[in-house]
Amino acid sequence: MPVAQDKEQGREAVRALVATFSANAAHYRSRDFDETSARTAFVDRLFEALCWDVTGAAPDREVVFHARYTTGPVLGGETAWDDDLTDEEIDARGDQVGVPDYSFHTGGTLRFCVEAKRPHTGITGRSSVFQVKTYAWNRGLPFSVLTDFARLRVYTTLARPDRERPEAGLLAGYDLRHTDYVEQWDALWSLLSGRRSPPAARSAGSRSPRRAGRSASGSRSCGTWRAGGPS
Repeated sequence: MPVAQDKEQGREAVRALVATFSANAAHYRSRDFDETSARTAFVDRLFEALCWDVTGAAPDREVVFHARYTTGPVLGGETAWDDDLTDEEIDARGDQVGVPDYSFHTGGTLRFCVEAKRPHTGITGRSSVFQVKTYAWNRGLPFSVLTDFARLRVYTTLARPDRERPEAGLLAGYDLRHTDYVEQWDALWSLLSGRRSPPAARSAGSRSPRRAGRSASGSRSCGTWRAGGPS
């Protein structure tokens, strides 16, 4: 499917895509339809409808698949804040590598990450939600996207992810079924379109990427990415 050139062309493209999925939903939701097929047949095309050149191969391409980035040691995430650990114990954990399915850029600026699943798996699992939130949190991004095409969710990532609270940060109006996409196309376009300007940088009071360490209050700040950003 060619990349949409404007919002209405994108709406018509996604209308056809939704019709294709709906007509064969039992197959697409079955174990036989794997994640790679889901990405190729539906997720790639959804973002092409949103004006992204998903399969472009230029050095300055807008969409990068499986871009690796490195963060400092994970200090919380699946555990507590770890205030009882020494600096040596934290350093011994080593750096963490994140590999989101898609990283979307505008003018060289990373805007958001997307994690894709197959419809049979779904996107409400605790691990999947924590994973995509962590990608965005570690990169200092304001939101992240989780989708299997059958459903799409957007999570704000201004607050540190909590594995035990998967619904935290779910952006109002962006828990959508595929049957909602055409009707909610204006909202999807305003947030996720490749024609939209990059989001403004966070305010001075917001968390920004930096090496893990202790804050003035004695609590540990989260580990965030250093080298190894999008290729």
